[in-house]
Amino acid sequence: MDVSRKVLVILSAADCVSITETPGSVSGQSLMEAYKVLTTAGYQVVLATPQGTAPEPQLNEISGFWVRDNRQLLTTPSAIHEVNAEHYCGVILPCSIGSIVDLIKDRDLAELLSAFHRSNKPICAIGWGVAALLSTRKPDSWLFEGYSLTAPSNFELVKTRYFGKLPLIVEDTIKDAGGVYSSGSNDSLHVIIDRRLISAQNAPSTSLAVQNFMWMTSR
Repeated sequence: MDVSRKVLVILSAADCVSITETPGSVSGQSLMEAYKVLTTAGYQVVLATPQGTAPEPQLNEISGFWVRDNRQLLTTPSAIHEVNAEHYCGVILPCSIGSIVDLIKDRDLAELLSAFHRSNKPICAIGWGVAALLSTRKPDSWLFEGYSLTAPSNFELVKTRYFGKLPLIVEDTIKDAGGVYSSGSNDSLHVIIDRRLISAQNAPSTSLAVQNFMWMTSR
């Protein structure tokens, strides 16, 4: 398939039970919506995780049916270290709370995101997936320093039962790294575009973020 229609989707494969007290590191709803929007528009989707480990989605009734119908897709992801950015038109990081456990410190992901950035290809990060962008931090710089972006807000997180167990607060870490953070009201649809970076505040903003990503791949 033409590279201009091939999208890389990166997911966490971390065990988050110690944080959330429930299985799953990836929002099944966010992954399902991203996949459906892309494939309906004729894009080919390739999933990748650290070491090619199968991700464990967090499911609701709707996404549960979709995951059962697409189980093969989830059990055979590519390994991030084997992926070549030249083979894709862009990369999407769906909402994955596990990103704060594994993707945020994945050096292979940092190199891959840097390659997409150098090639001026769109990068779309959604909800917790925004934390994966922090993998590109260095002691004195960050690939997205000075960029305007959003992610789960402190006001949203403080209402969750696992707030006190989080190893880091994404909003604060983005600000400390030099990002220009902003958010909408709790659980609102909120997407920010800065250059070739698209960020979304939460999982419900997935479809809007991916639609903007597709528009950007055509430019």
